[in-house]
Amino acid sequence: MQYIFSKENMRDIEPIPLGKQLRLLRQYNRLRQHEVAEALKVDRSTYAYYELGKTRPDYETLLRISNLYDVSLRFLLGQGNK
Repeated sequence: MQYIFSKENMRDIEPIPLGKQLRLLRQYNRLRQHEVAEALKVDRSTYAYYELGKTRPDYETLLRISNLYDVSLRFLLGQGNK
């Protein structure tokens, strides 16, 4: 099957920045940074840098975050639920 690119398939979607998504998920779940960091087995400062957008979590950490909040990687990365 050949995939056909069209404007409809390539529509401009503004993803939510990862740091903002992490902060929103944490606040929605009424967690503190140190609680999330402990669950992810990273330093609190490392997690804080994720939220600030200064660093990005590696793939394994992204998986742990998605499992922690029970969301898909697509949702976590601001791509919606699809």
